[in-house]
Formats: sequence, C-alpha cells, structure tokens
Amino acid sequence: MQPQAKLGSISWGTIIPEDIVSVLLDELDRLDVSDDYTQIRCEAGSITDDDYESDDLVIRNWISEVMTRLMDALTDFAPAYCYFGLHEGDGSDLGYWPDWDYIEDDVRAGDLLQVSDLADVPEGNMLPVLVVNDHGNATLYAPRVQLVNVWECV
Repeated sequence: MQPQAKLGSISWGTIIPEDIVSVLLDELDRLDVSDDYTQIRCEAGSITDDDYESDDLVIRNWISEVMTRLMDALTDFAPAYCYFGLHEGDGSDLGYWPDWDYIEDDVRAGDLLQVSDLADVPEGNMLPVLVVNDHGNATLYAPRVQLVNVWECV
C-alpha cells in the first residue's frame, strides 16, 4: 500500500528553485519506498549550483520542467480530494491541500456525501463522507463496509 501525505505545508516562504527542488526531493524520498521515481530523482540530483545561477533560458526551462515533474510525482501521494501544489492564498506555500472545486463537483454529482454531522449519514452509505461543521471545519471519511445478515442457521 502506497503511503499518503498529510495535509499542510512542506515548504513556505521561498520560491528559490534550489530550495524548492531540495524540499521536493526530500518529500519524495520520505514518501516513496519504491524505485518508481528513480529517473526524476536522478534528473533533479544532476542540477548543479551553476545551473541554478544560469541565465540560459534552456537551462531555466529544464529546471522548471524538473520541478513540475517532481510536483506531479508528489501528487500521486495526495490524500483523496486533495492536490499537491501551491496554496491558493499564498504562492510561496507548497504542500497538500483540499481541492474544493473537485469536492463541490463530486457533491453535486452525488459521488460524495456532504453532511454537517456524522449522525446524518444514512445507514448503509457506501460513499465517502465529508462532514463540514457550522464553523467550516471539514473532515473526510472513507465509506464503511458494514456486515449485513444474509442468513441464519439455528
């Protein structure tokens, strides 16, 4: 089973590429126990200090592409209904965040049940459940499998 990241920041207060690449690599190493991301790890590890300081547009684009591929890789570890990227309210806050548009779409489509209290979840519900209280705090629950009596033998 693949590990999942926790909501929140992994880097904030900087947009310096070498800092970001370092944090992205650390996070990928922390989460990934397989060799699935070896190629992007090697590419990111081959970026030198001279590359970061270069004014060459080709090198800058390559670094940007490597950063994008690292961020895409980390998206694989995002919890359900979340994304990995920059916080909407702070362009220097990088981490895992709820994707409210995706959540709203699935609530509208009937693929996600939104309630204000767990007691409001109907018995036998097999959908993920989002509980949003009156303060706006949200908690996502995976569906529960309940045993149903099929037959009895006495």
